[in-house]
Amino acid sequence: MNAETNTNNLKAVAFLVFTSTIGLILGLVSSETKFFVKGIEAGLAATINGSEIYKVDYERAVSLFEKGRRDRASLKDRQMILGRLIDEELLFQYAIDRDLLRSDMNARRTILQAVVGGLEVGEEALNQTHSKYKLIIFQDYLTKLRETATIYLDEN
Repeated sequence: MNAETNTNNLKAVAFLVFTSTIGLILGLVSSETKFFVKGIEAGLAATINGSEIYKVDYERAVSLFEKGRRDRASLKDRQMILGRLIDEELLFQYAIDRDLLRSDMNARRTILQAVVGGLEVGEEALNQTHSKYKLIIFQDYLTKLRETATIYLDEN
């Protein structure tokens, strides 16, 4: 690989990490915004190469966009928001197709931190904020994942 390819891959991964973080934040924000754009299938805002962007995720993005603003998002704003969600999905698919989430250690670390952070948020929602409980719940979750996984160990 030449330096230009490495730079392009690094930029793609950096953008993926940034947009993934935004996506996770959007997933945690409660939505009160109504969906006004017509012509979109019930429950779906868009479908990109078979992957779906749900209306509720779109509404959360609009709600986050509107926070701190005096006026509601215009049709142009809504189109821009949906365009960014589509771009995020396309970049995510790009990263998966090129196995960047497995081969790029920075991307892998960021995704794992986001997953663990998401689990911690879920635990706090259960009012189990003590670190001892977090560790027990996290270990239980990992145990369940191992029980359902197919794992082969090299015996050498």
